[in-house]
Amino acid sequence: MALLAGSALLLAGPVAAEMFPVFPIPWYCHEADLAVEGRVLKGDALRVERIHKGAARGVKVGDTITVLGLGRHDRVAERELGGNGGTPLTADRVVLFLRQDAASKSWKPMATSEAPAQGRLGSAGMYWIQGEEVFVYSQMMNPGPLFLTRASSPYTLAELRNATLRGVRNSEAFHTVLALKDPQAKARALIAYLLQSTSPVGRDTTFRYHVRELLAPLGVHALPLLMEALKVRAQREDVSGVLMILYDLGPRAKPAVPLLTALLDGRDRRNVHYHTIQALRSIGDKAALPALRRVFERGDLTVAGEAAETLAALKDADSYDRIAKRLPTDPLTRDVYNVARLLEALYTLDPAKAREPIMRYAELPAMKGAGGRLRRIIRQYRQR
Repeated sequence: MALLAGSALLLAGPVAAEMFPVFPIPWYCHEADLAVEGRVLKGDALRVERIHKGAARGVKVGDTITVLGLGRHDRVAERELGGNGGTPLTADRVVLFLRQDAASKSWKPMATSEAPAQGRLGSAGMYWIQGEEVFVYSQMMNPGPLFLTRASSPYTLAELRNATLRGVRNSEAFHTVLALKDPQAKARALIAYLLQSTSPVGRDTTFRYHVRELLAPLGVHALPLLMEALKVRAQREDVSGVLMILYDLGPRAKPAVPLLTALLDGRDRRNVHYHTIQALRSIGDKAALPALRRVFERGDLTVAGEAAETLAALKDADSYDRIAKRLPTDPLTRDVYNVARLLEALYTLDPAKAREPIMRYAELPAMKGAGGRLRRIIRQYRQR
C-alpha cells in the first residue's frame, strides 16, 4: 500500500508497504483544510449540511461540493473492501475531513486506498453515519485489506461532533500561538505543549511535532525555558518532548549539559535516560563523558546501546574495552539491534581491533537478522 500524502491513491490489495493512516480526530481537525457533514448525492457530489471547520479565507464552500472519488467509496460494513458479504449501510450521511486539490480546486479525502480489482475506495478522515453509529475504514493488519467497521471512538455522531468541536477550537488556539511576534513569548507558549501538566490540550499530542519544528529555529529564546522545564518537571512527568528539542538544538544546547548529566545519574523514569543520551550525542560536549560511562555500565541493553553510540561519536577511546565487556555471550534474537549498536561503536572507536569481535558475532545464529551499518561493516571485512 503505497501512501501518497494529500490523498492521492493508496494502491492497495492484500499486500501493503505502509499501514493505512488512521489518525485521531484532533489531528484531522488541525491538518484538514475543511471539515463538513452532509449527504451524498449523485456521483461525487455532497450536499453540505454542517461546516465543522471552515475553509481558508477567500475559498468559497457552497451548499454542494465535489469530493473526488466520493461515489466510489465502499459502504458495506464488516467485509474486505470491495469483497463479498457484509452489511450494506443504508444511510448517506457522512462527516468528512478534506484537503483541497491544487489542480482541480475540488475537495479530496486526507488519504485514500483502492481495492484494484473492484475499484472501490476507502479513505482516512471519512466517517459514515448509520442512525447514531459511526463507521470508519480501518486496516486490521499490515499487509492486509481495508474494512469498513464500527468506530470504537468516537462511537456516536454526538461524540464525533463534540470531538470535532474541541479539535477545531484547539487548532485555532494553536494558530494564535503561531501568530505571536515576541520570540520569547512564542517559545514559552510552544514549550507548554510539550508537557502534559502545562499543555492546553492535556494528553493530546497533535501539536508536538509542529512544536518541535518551530522551537529549534527559536534557539537562544527557547533554551533557557527548556532548561527551566527540565529542572521543574523531569522527576514528575514525561519530558521526552523537551529532550528532543535539545537534541534538535545540538551544540547550541551546550549550557544544558550539566542538567542532562544530572538526569543520567538519577532514576530512569519514562525513558528519560534514552532521550537524554540522544540529546548529549547531538550536543557533542565531552564534559558529558563521565556520566555517559556510568549510565552505560548500569543501564539495560537498550540504554547501553544508545550510550555506546554516543561514547563512540564523542571519540571516547577509553570506552572500547568497557563496551566490549557488555557484549552478551549468547545474545537473544530480541537483543540483535542493541548488540549491533555495541559492535558498531567498537568499529567507530577502533576498526582494526573491532574486526575480531564483529566477525565472531556475525557467525552467531541470532545475529543473522542484523542489518544496516553492521552488515556493511561485515561485508567490508570479508572483502579485504
